[in-house]
Amino acid sequence: MLAGNADDGGHSGAVRGVGATSGSRGTVAAHAGPAGAHVITLTGEFDLSNTAEFATAAAEALETGARRLVIDLKHVSFIDSTMLAALVAARADSAERGAGFAVVRPNPTIWRLFQITRLDHRIPNHTTLERALNERPEPT
Repeated sequence: MLAGNADDGGHSGAVRGVGATSGSRGTVAAHAGPAGAHVITLTGEFDLSNTAEFATAAAEALETGARRLVIDLKHVSFIDSTMLAALVAARADSAERGAGFAVVRPNPTIWRLFQITRLDHRIPNHTTLERALNERPEPT
């Protein structure tokens, strides 16, 4: 395991946020934001069992003409490599369509996985949703 709590619920190689319960599941909420942005807010746990829900929401946003995707990870309590791969794929799809892409950083425990995998340098990221929507670059 790269980082996380001692009680990882058997999720080797993934990161669980502080205070997460192993029984919680992830939810995906998508809505239009300002200036052509589309915000996808993720809450809870994301792994192989539900990453497709995120991928579908991202694809639908791009298909409907989103000029920018902002993925809010603030309330994610668990993430595995399949979800990291889905984020990388969504960023690539956004770039292919000429749309912007950014994430709102998750809690520090989960953010550490982005740092270890160097995704913090490959995926534009911001400390708050407001900054992501205003496209203010954040140092990584």
